[in-house]
Amino acid sequence: MEAKVDPAAPVGWSIQYGIQSETPNDASTPANVQIVNGAMLFEIDVNSPPTAQPSIASKLRIVIRNWS
Repeated sequence: MEAKVDPAAPVGWSIQYGIQSETPNDASTPANVQIVNGAMLFEIDVNSPPTAQPSIASKLRIVIRNWS
C-alpha cells in the first residue's frame, strides 16, 4: 500500500495497493477510498483461483483513522 497527500482526490489522499503474488513491489492499483464515520475505508478482493476447490471469496477491509 502507498498513500500520498493529494488535494485533488475526493478524500485528500491518493492510495494505491498491489498484491505481492501478482505485482511484486508495485503498488499501482488505485484504491476506491470512501469516508465512513470520519475514517478512510477501502476494500481489496481476496479470492482463491477459480479452479480451487474448496474456494473462498472475501474482502480485506482497510480502515485509516486519525490518532487522538
